[in-house]
Amino acid sequence: MNTIEKIQDWYAAQCNGDWEHYYGVAIDTLDNPGWSVSIDLVGSNLESVAMQPYKHDNGAHDWVFCEIRDGKFTGNGDASKLNIILEVFIKLLASPELSGASKAGVT
Repeated sequence: MNTIEKIQDWYAAQCNGDWEHYYGVAIDTLDNPGWSVSIDLVGSNLESVAMQPYKHDNGAHDWVFCEIRDGKFTGNGDASKLNIILEVFIKLLASPELSGASKAGVT
């Protein structure tokens, strides 16, 4: 299963008739150029997961920053880093803080 399929499965597993009306996943572009990803964790099976900020900064054309803040996973990176941002998020799905039951729908 690829990265996008894992995110699709995670998203579908969170949709309960309410969550998807208030929360979700946003992928956008930055004007420097780059990518911005925001994924709501409030009310999801990842709500209590913690992570160390992920930082890679080798200048204007080689950078990525990911963190969890205020109930959201956020990732920003240069124009070549969208997949890395999404992979950092996917690593949260393997967090030991999640029980097997709350991982349902994600493989």
